[in-house]
Amino acid sequence: VIYTSGSTGRPKGVEIPHRALANLLSTMADHIGAGPRDRWLGLTSLSFDISTVELLLPLTTGARVVLVPEGQQRDGGALVKLIDANAVTHVQATPSSWRLMLAAGLDRPDLVAIAGGEALPGPLANELTGSCARSVNVYGPTETTVWSTLAHLTTGAPVTIGRPLAATRAYVLDARGEPVPDHLPGELHLGGAGVAHGYRGRPGLTARCFVPDPWGPPGSRLYRTGDLVRRLPDGRMEFAGRLDSQVKLRGHRIELGEIEARLVEHARVSQAVVVLDGGTGDDEARLVAYVVGAPEAPAAEELRRLLAHTLPAAMVPA
Repeated sequence: VIYTSGSTGRPKGVEIPHRALANLLSTMADHIGAGPRDRWLGLTSLSFDISTVELLLPLTTGARVVLVPEGQQRDGGALVKLIDANAVTHVQATPSSWRLMLAAGLDRPDLVAIAGGEALPGPLANELTGSCARSVNVYGPTETTVWSTLAHLTTGAPVTIGRPLAATRAYVLDARGEPVPDHLPGELHLGGAGVAHGYRGRPGLTARCFVPDPWGPPGSRLYRTGDLVRRLPDGRMEFAGRLDSQVKLRGHRIELGEIEARLVEHARVSQAVVVLDGGTGDDEARLVAYVVGAPEAPAAEELRRLLAHTLPAAMVPA
C-alpha cells in the first residue's frame, strides 16, 4: 500500500498488487538496459512511490545501491560528489533535483539519467542529454504503479512523456469516454498490468477513479489520471496539464498548465505559474504569469512573443 496526498488533506492508500510492481521493474530494466554491474543512487524518500524503482530494481538485477546520507538530498554539490566518488551509473530524480545537480557541475558521460515526478522543461532536458550518456523522461501516477510511459530524450527535440511501457494500455478520451483525434487534448486513461486494486477502505472513490475498460479483456479497468495529453501520430504523447487547472475566460476554456509548460521552454525561465486574476467581473479578468529567472528572467514582452508563436491569443497572459 502506497499513500498519496488527497485534495481534502486525507491521504489515499493505493493497493498495488505484487504482479504490477514485478511488471514495472522488469519493464524498466529492459528499457534502460539495467544489469549486475550497475550502481544506482538511492536518492528518493521512501514516502515517494518512485523510490521503489531505485531501491528494488537493483535487487532484481544484482546491482548495487548507493544511499544518499540524511540531509544531502537537496544539496546538488554533495550529490555530484557522491555520484563521482562511487561511479554511479543510474540516477532517478525529479527535474527539481536534476536542476540542482546540473547547477553543481554534473557531467557524467557514462550516466543513465531518469527524470520523472514533475513536468520536464525543454531547456533542462537539453542540459541532461548534454551531460549524461542516456536520458529518459518517465510519467505515471501511483495508481498505475509508479511509471506508465517512457520517452528517450534527444537534444533539441520536443519533450514528450513517450509511449506506454510494456503491458500498459493508454487511451486519450473526451468527457464522454470516446477517443479523441491526434493532436487534440483529452484525459489520459491507463490500463494494463500496472493498474492498482483501488483505494484502501474507500470504495466510492475507487469506483469514480477506476472505470471499466471497454477495449481490454473482460473485467479489466482503466484509471482516470485527470491529466490532459495529446497523442502524436507516432504514438508518443505530450503532457498538456491537469483537468482541474482549467479556467474559463471570456468564453474560452484555458489550460493553465499548458501556458506554464510553454514559459519554462525559455532558456532563462526555471519555473512558471499562471493564475486567473478575477478582478470584479469577467471583462476585467485576466491571465497573470509569474516566472523565476535562470538566473535573470527575460522581459515580459519577450515572453509574450514566445507564447504568441505557439498558443492562441486568448491564452497569452496580459
